[in-house]
Amino acid sequence: MKKVPWINIGKKCKILGKKAKNLGCDVCTPISYENGNSDKFPDVKVSVEGREICLHTWELVEDSLKSFHSCVEICPGVKFFEWRGYENDSNTILFEKGDTRILVDSGHFHLLGSLLKSLDDEGILLDSIKAGLYTHCHPDHFDSADFLQQAGVKIGLSKKEEDYLRGEGGLLFRFFGADVPEVKNEIPLEKGKLKLGKIELSIFSTPGHSPGSVCIYWDEKKVLCAGDVVFPDGAFGRCDFPGGSYQILLDSFEIFDDLEIDYLLSGHGYAIIGKENVVKSIKESRNNLRAVIFSPW
Repeated sequence: MKKVPWINIGKKCKILGKKAKNLGCDVCTPISYENGNSDKFPDVKVSVEGREICLHTWELVEDSLKSFHSCVEICPGVKFFEWRGYENDSNTILFEKGDTRILVDSGHFHLLGSLLKSLDDEGILLDSIKAGLYTHCHPDHFDSADFLQQAGVKIGLSKKEEDYLRGEGGLLFRFFGADVPEVKNEIPLEKGKLKLGKIELSIFSTPGHSPGSVCIYWDEKKVLCAGDVVFPDGAFGRCDFPGGSYQILLDSFEIFDDLEIDYLLSGHGYAIIGKENVVKSIKESRNNLRAVIFSPW
């Protein structure tokens, strides 16, 4: 099991402060300092909602409480957690309607504390999330998926991306010194409609940045989670990773022609709001992508 220094499964853990004699909450076994002058907790396990969670040093606990995600409510039912840290990580999107909550792209595992803190600030607990869906399996989007699954969140990605993860896609994790997440694909994301609780989504196959990449569209809200297909400011997903193709990515841009998008939420960068702004931004990115493909240099 992956280890995290802080987590809010079921109930909010109350961090009592660095000078406190213990770290505890009403669901955690209190942990005492080894001695009064120590800044570290012993490496022990505690039970949180019936699951064993390992707690490391106090410094890690303290770091995990710092949030580099800026949460904006894009429209009712859609929260956009924009990553603003100095390391590379993906944005995260939360869809909610009634008691149904769906998370899209949870990012790097070692930066998960930041996302959990931001969710907690919004009053959102991990065990209230029905599903974690992933646009693709690159580490900056998918690295924390196995931990979410251990916490009870159902995980979904496309079957083609799952196969890619088991093959050459896993090379990216090893390149960055990370383990390939061991995840059961409980919600295969295939082209067409997907109903989860009270939310109905449309899934579009958009390979190019990765072979099994998808875009996730909430028809009711006209919100598109574009992953790393397209970015603001005329940018687009890089295709020099294993399994990437600029020509295939350009072909994937065709899905945008038939969609009415009021909110474009990419895997990196800011949210693009307003249909005219979305159309303009996608057009600029497509033109720049064509220039790369057909450049004589």
